[in-house]
Amino acid sequence: MKSTLAVSYELDNTEKAANELAAQVSLSLAGHSCGLLFFDVATDCGALAATLEKKLSIPVAGCSTIATLDNKKGFRDFNVSLMVMTGDDVRFACALSEPTGAGSTAERLGAAYSEAASKLGEAPKLILVFSPNDADMVLDDCAEALDELSGGVPVFGGVPGFSMGSEESRVVLSGRAYSDRTLLVLLGGGIRPVFSVKNVLKSLAEHKRPVTSAKGSVVYKVGDVSFVEHMRQSGIAVEKIAASPDSLPFLPILLLLEAPQDENNDGFPLVRTLCALNLEEGFGASIGRIPQGADLSFVSLNSQDVELSCRLTLQDLAEQIQAGESEGYVYSTAFAISCQGRYILLAGDRGLEGRCLTELSSPSLNLFGLYGYGELCPTSARGGKNLNRAHNLSIVFCAF
Repeated sequence: MKSTLAVSYELDNTEKAANELAAQVSLSLAGHSCGLLFFDVATDCGALAATLEKKLSIPVAGCSTIATLDNKKGFRDFNVSLMVMTGDDVRFACALSEPTGAGSTAERLGAAYSEAASKLGEAPKLILVFSPNDADMVLDDCAEALDELSGGVPVFGGVPGFSMGSEESRVVLSGRAYSDRTLLVLLGGGIRPVFSVKNVLKSLAEHKRPVTSAKGSVVYKVGDVSFVEHMRQSGIAVEKIAASPDSLPFLPILLLLEAPQDENNDGFPLVRTLCALNLEEGFGASIGRIPQGADLSFVSLNSQDVELSCRLTLQDLAEQIQAGESEGYVYSTAFAISCQGRYILLAGDRGLEGRCLTELSSPSLNLFGLYGYGELCPTSARGGKNLNRAHNLSIVFCAF
């Protein structure tokens, strides 16, 4: 399989943007091809995708993002980017779920997965998923539903990003844009995907207690005290934080959840971003599920941690790629998804993660990244089945 990246900074003129992108696709298309389009929300993304499909004669799917990353230039903002993948030994199939509210997460994703799997005509090797911001769906539910449906096929993706002035993220397929449907892109054939995620965090307080009462993404009680009291005892100024609720998802105060390793858990610590706080009732809510029984503590993230985690994750990915290539497999394409919270933390140096990509990844690898509001990436694989997990404030990589 081969791939190429095309970029346009034209956000207003759809025809001009499509011409610029199509002109940069210099690959000879093989038996199976797919275009992934990533765009600023100011773009008429549906019309752009439809125009590209006509010009290139390939299916085009994608999602919104506030900025992009790649290993050629690094960081780019206010652009539309098109990743074209093609090969005789790989297959692609796309499908959309029904809108939010049309059944449970498992039901909606089940129908979309069945449609895509039927188009693919074989067992997928990788599931790319982009699910717009949805208060009614915990991202973990998406990972677990696809895990169950596919029998442990790796799931990679997350919640598409969007600019601060916009209220919604979007996905696009078949020339139409949606803010309430999940996009699935299944890849089959001769691919061997590898994944990497590493977190570098600093402890705010050595004050760790088990989660004793939680439901979904809401945590009520930690140990024998309320979640809010646990925050206070950890030295966090909860009243000051609660006074600015809109800023909660962008604060560098994070929840670290450590569950014991067993047959269902690989012991990988999960990071969660706080998104709501109720002082009167003592509970908090996060972006992502809070597992009951896990030890909860508070950690922070700064720009130095962002850089180090990016470098460590890239180094780990490079080692896995090298191991695969020693067995004769050639990696051509990689995706990165970085949390939009990291983008905000890097306000003084937005190019930091992009420089890591240009410095540490092989020039022969076509590496593209976007920003999202939650990331999906396996943390381990056992017996041929992947443990697909939701992450917050992380950067995750997939190469194939």
